[in-house]
Amino acid sequence: MSLGPGSLNVFLPLIERLTRLPGRALVSAAAVANVLLAFVGVGAGRNGSSTAAWIPFAACVVFSAVLVFFAVRRSRLERLMEAYTEKIKARYGRRPQAESAGQIASTAGEGIVIDEYGNPLSREKGMEQEIERMRAKERQADAEREAAQRKNTFLSRLEAAQRAAIAQAGGVENVPHLKDDLRWTILSAGLTLASLPIIAVLIIVGLAIWL
Repeated sequence: MSLGPGSLNVFLPLIERLTRLPGRALVSAAAVANVLLAFVGVGAGRNGSSTAAWIPFAACVVFSAVLVFFAVRRSRLERLMEAYTEKIKARYGRRPQAESAGQIASTAGEGIVIDEYGNPLSREKGMEQEIERMRAKERQADAEREAAQRKNTFLSRLEAAQRAAIAQAGGVENVPHLKDDLRWTILSAGLTLASLPIIAVLIIVGLAIWL
């Protein structure tokens, strides 16, 4: 699996985990924890002697909102990355077919070229491949410029890498899985993970108030 060209692949191991079993397990564990906290929070709030008894329930609302955001982003990223990976495999999993002898013979007066796979091509076909190589170089240059422009924002390296990957791909329409800002996906994942021990403590506190 690959996120796309460019330095964004530095972050691939982390993002890949979010779209696979670790990410799914985190969503499931956080969902169960939030359900328990909601139950205990309501009981504590109703039986507590002050409004502070509703703190566990209020925290549950906040944690649940973060979890829903992360779950939606994670699911969409997983789906789009799988589609992108299949597209890349289909594109690069086969070598370009050599032109037939008849096609080459019909343009033999214009000359022929040999591609990187050793296939003879007509001059016209060779020019098309050369144009595509030039466009790839231009996209690479665009990506390098984007990667060099660090903005004064959180996770600036990831933000620049994502812009660079989009530029090298020739636009976000070619890498739809990069349309969402990955910084917020990763941040919500971190907050969801960090919420688990806090939820455990709040459940204990809520039970103490309730019972």
